[in-house]
Amino acid sequence: MIEKHAAAALSALPPLPLGLTEFADFEKTRAPLLIKADALTTLTRWCGTWFLSRPPHFGKTTLLSVLETLFSRGPQCSPLLQFVTTGPWMERRFKVIRLDFAKICAPDTASVSALTPAAAPGNFAGRFVRTILETFARAGVTVTKTWPEGTDRSVSWFFELQDALQKQPGISLVLLIDNVDAPLTAAGLTAAELKERRNLLETFFMLQKSCESKFRFTLLTGLHSLGLSTEFGPVDHIDDCTFDLPLGAITGITQQELETCLRPYIRAAAHRLNEMQQTGRWTEQSVLEAIKEHLSGYCFDSHGRSRVYCPQDVFCFLQNPEDGFKSCPAGDCKALPELISLFARQKARHDGSTVQEALSALTLPDSALCEIDDESLEMEPAPAPGRVDALSCLYRLGILTIKQAERFEMGGGMLYLTAANNAVRTALAALTAHKNPAG
Repeated sequence: MIEKHAAAALSALPPLPLGLTEFADFEKTRAPLLIKADALTTLTRWCGTWFLSRPPHFGKTTLLSVLETLFSRGPQCSPLLQFVTTGPWMERRFKVIRLDFAKICAPDTASVSALTPAAAPGNFAGRFVRTILETFARAGVTVTKTWPEGTDRSVSWFFELQDALQKQPGISLVLLIDNVDAPLTAAGLTAAELKERRNLLETFFMLQKSCESKFRFTLLTGLHSLGLSTEFGPVDHIDDCTFDLPLGAITGITQQELETCLRPYIRAAAHRLNEMQQTGRWTEQSVLEAIKEHLSGYCFDSHGRSRVYCPQDVFCFLQNPEDGFKSCPAGDCKALPELISLFARQKARHDGSTVQEALSALTLPDSALCEIDDESLEMEPAPAPGRVDALSCLYRLGILTIKQAERFEMGGGMLYLTAANNAVRTALAALTAHKNPAG
């Protein structure tokens, strides 16, 4: 039974981190921050450029903020980092360049700054280059701010930034980029706009590659890998660590974290449910079992071993347990109904099932698993709707997740996907109840 003073304990608990992404916000509010010390050490052990994909609301931005803090200030800067006892940040501090490509995609009517190339305000190329130059400058990598009259800054920025980077000491920089695929997946792009954006990204990452010896660590996060290739060859220095087993739980909430770090909130949720339902049947254990039944099941490693919860799902339930269990990381994706319909049609064509049978694979608990080659989940974002692999997209949005995995002796393997949990199935059933997937 829940102790009677649990209600008072509820008001004394730090707020749950709903809507928080920055390390400084966790410090101010004392909201629980689940630090993955071992995974952080594994991720940053080697120099290199890494790409990590996770669905929306799984903590990618918070991960980058924690890394920014560790590299620039060290774990000694905050009690929240007391468990991080190994890593490159233990010996020295680094200049950290942190970017969010989704913000570059947002409309911009601000005046052109002194660092902007010859491009009008609101133009993506202008915003992109301006943001890159200004962010590097804030980290101490400053380009020359005066140029001869008539200089084409839309071209010269590459060489100016390259020159500034070459002047930096070796392995002294850290580059962190969130939503790296956002410029290529924005809605309503024309073929010309997509080509322009791809060219800009290819140019930027070729620049970063040419100065790779200056970077101790580079991490890119997003939904889709980029698959970039220039006239000089593919941009092949970006390593995808999305499916690495040691990083399977680097974001999300593990069962152990749920049962230990969030135990006071579990206790408070049980008390709240008993109070609202005027019953005494809810205990800490029964709440844990209910959360596991409805919200568990996400997996992101190619061996199918690690299991985590979506943080937002868990925090939303603990904040208002009387509202029940809701899960749909991509619930704010306006194209989700069309994507589900596309999935049903593609699956029906692939295995000879009916569209309705294919749709049932998303919503029925005991439905057949969807098979996919693990390399297919590393696809670049498709430029045309007709070329979208719906199964891969639903995985990246957190609708589908890995339930089983089969590894081959010669490398590669098969992944078996299905709806992540009961709450996702419920959301999908409601979403498709009045839709005609064959339409």
